[in-house]
Amino acid sequence: MTLEGYSPFKAGDVRSPVLADIATHHGVSARQVILRWHIEHSIVAIPKSTNPERIAANFDVFGFALDDNEVARIDALGR
Repeated sequence: MTLEGYSPFKAGDVRSPVLADIATHHGVSARQVILRWHIEHSIVAIPKSTNPERIAANFDVFGFALDDNEVARIDALGR
């Protein structure tokens, strides 16, 4: 059994200052940080987009990793 994060951007706030800070640190977008967070938690994310640039960016999440502090900061957003 695998946990699935369907449409991971819909429920979150991609404009969150926490996500923006982490994204800036890694030179990626907040959406990429969200997808990477899913990977760090072994959650299959299924993002939806029709924009070719966003589709390409959605695949480009393996060139960086979130450290434990960053994961904890993102985890705290849902509390």
